Amino acid sequence: MKVRNFDFFNLFYSFGAAVVLLGALFKVLDTTYADYIFITGLVVEILVFLVSAFLFSKKEKELSWERVFPELVKEGDAGRSGSAANQSAISLGSNMQELSQNLGEIANSFKQMKATINNLDSTVSQLENANVGYKEEMQALKDNLADINQYYTDFISALNSKTKRG
Repeated sequence: MKVRNFDFFNLFYSFGAAVVLLGALFKVLDTTYADYIFITGLVVEILVFLVSAFLFSKKEKELSWERVFPELVKEGDAGRSGSAANQSAISLGSNMQELSQNLGEIANSFKQMKATINNLDSTVSQLENANVGYKEEMQALKDNLADINQYYTDFISALNSKTKRG
């Protein structure tokens, strides 16, 4: 069980942060002495950060829970000898290998996507060219139909003029 002691450093750190926030609030509200409160809070924060640079924390001893709870050990790890750090390194290595394989698969997927996009781009340009040809054909048909209509109009008016004379 860990016993908590009162931490004066945490008190000053929190106090400085509170004063900075209070000074910022007073600056926003444009009250008197806002500059002094803000500067005081910043100075306290500077001092706290300077002191924290020289504080050394005690590292607690890492307990080997695998000895207490053997079910935490994986079946493949049970026959291996070595420390927990060695097992962590082996686990990290296998995770890195798996990550490398996944990144390779992602790279292949992007290559396939690039090829698909290039194929789609060429297909779209072929469709655009076909569309231009289709538009030209339709314009030619429209012109031919207009010529045929003009021919029939002339033919009918010629028939009408002959029937009126005759």
